[in-house]
Amino acid sequence: MIFYNANIITCDPGHPSAEAIRVIDDKIADLGSLQSLPEIPGEQMIDMQQKTILPGFFDAHAHLWKIGDLLTFN
Repeated sequence: MIFYNANIITCDPGHPSAEAIRVIDDKIADLGSLQSLPEIPGEQMIDMQQKTILPGFFDAHAHLWKIGDLLTFN
C-alpha cells in the first residue's frame, strides 16, 4: 500500500523528508514523491491529507508508579 499526500519525516540525513511511502509486508519498501514510486496495479492508495508520518517511531514510555514499585525493596 502507498500512503501519500503526507509529511513523512525520515531522520535520514540524505533524504530527510518525503511525501509518499510504500509499505509491503509491514516493511518500508520505497519512499519519495508519489510520482517517483513505481506503479503497482491494484495497490491500495491512502491519502493522508497532509498528516505527519514518523516511520519506525516507537512510543517508548514508562509508568512512573511501576518504576517506583520496582525500586522499592521490601
